[in-house]
Amino acid sequence: MKKVLDFFSSSKLGLILFLVLAGVSILGTIIPQGMPPQYYFHKYGDLGNLIVKFRIDDMYHSSWYLFLLGVFLLNLILCSVKHFPITLKLYKKKPVLEKSRFPARIEKVINLDVKKTKNFLLKEGFKVVKENKRRIYFIKRKNQLSWFAVYVVHFAVLLVILGGILGNILGFRGSMVLFPGVPTNLVTCFRSNKPVFLPFFIKLKKFEIKFYPDGTPKAYISYVEVLDNGKTFSKTIRVNHPLRYKGVSFYQANFKVIPEFQIEVVQGDRVGFFVLNSLTPLNVWNKYSIKLLKAGRRRGLIYGEIEFIDTLNRKEYKGFIIEGFPHFVVPTKEGKLKIILLGLKDVKYISILEVTKDPGVFLVYLGFVIIILGIGWIFFLPPKTYYAYLKEENSKVKVIVGAYVKRGRDEVKKELEKLLAKMEGACK
Repeated sequence: MKKVLDFFSSSKLGLILFLVLAGVSILGTIIPQGMPPQYYFHKYGDLGNLIVKFRIDDMYHSSWYLFLLGVFLLNLILCSVKHFPITLKLYKKKPVLEKSRFPARIEKVINLDVKKTKNFLLKEGFKVVKENKRRIYFIKRKNQLSWFAVYVVHFAVLLVILGGILGNILGFRGSMVLFPGVPTNLVTCFRSNKPVFLPFFIKLKKFEIKFYPDGTPKAYISYVEVLDNGKTFSKTIRVNHPLRYKGVSFYQANFKVIPEFQIEVVQGDRVGFFVLNSLTPLNVWNKYSIKLLKAGRRRGLIYGEIEFIDTLNRKEYKGFIIEGFPHFVVPTKEGKLKIILLGLKDVKYISILEVTKDPGVFLVYLGFVIIILGIGWIFFLPPKTYYAYLKEENSKVKVIVGAYVKRGRDEVKKELEKLLAKMEGACK
């Protein structure tokens, strides 16, 4: 049992796990996450099979990545528990009362008054720990709580890891498609296509798109309404300006253009005018069905690829309709049928939002803030212990000062020299 605990509390294991996690995290930023398997097969060839097999395409939600995080979490806890008694011992360490053992010691005999020198040191924050007729030992402790700063950083790392695990288990990331005027609470997850139903609804009231002079999209904005058990409020969602509600964030990700074509259907003496779009198949006279598969504009003319279904005879025909040309003609039992594209009646937009819920994100942010503060605490406020010894010698004072510090010993020596110089100036 002891060997197992020693292994999992090893600093070497912690370093190896940290480097492995850092390496695979870099890999996760290089390889796009959450794409369909075909994307990896096409882009990476044979490596695509390995990427999908080992879930590198969705690495941060994979079982092996969570396992590595869990082992690193265990190592950090055991390592902290193992070394805490040593740190506590250093914190409670008794002061050195032998002047010959003062660390970074400086010795000087000065023509000063003992009483004045003693009062000076007391004002500087030193405390008397031992005194007899001619000898006085002083000590001054500074930043002693900094001995525990490393455990603050350890705790912050635990928060980051726990936040990441919590987000992976309870959170999700997916897309929501908004049709104008239709409330929805359906989110389709990127990693599994699994549907998530939110406890409230989002309705698209209006979608606005702005273009650059060359015709490329400049900005797209969704004006939405949130519907939550009788409570409603409006919100504008644009790029870099998401909607956040009940722990769920909605980002403007994309849009889709839905054209509405005005078409004319002619069969013998019978003529009908209809509106065709790509959302729902068009029913014509309860006999035929027309689907708009694709639409576009070329050389100034609008065109559409359609699928015509003769529902009575169960026959299908595919072809193109072009604005102003009776191009699409199909045979039916009741004679030839022509479909003529008269023009574009209207254009509607579908807004596509990226939806994320990460209940652990607060812990992650809090952890990173504490890590920064903890590292600053370690490097800029190290624990210091100052020592001073006074002895009266023939109307003069023998002064020995020293200090212990974990890092920056040269700077501490300069501090001691400044202390002696200040002492000479104040106690003459």
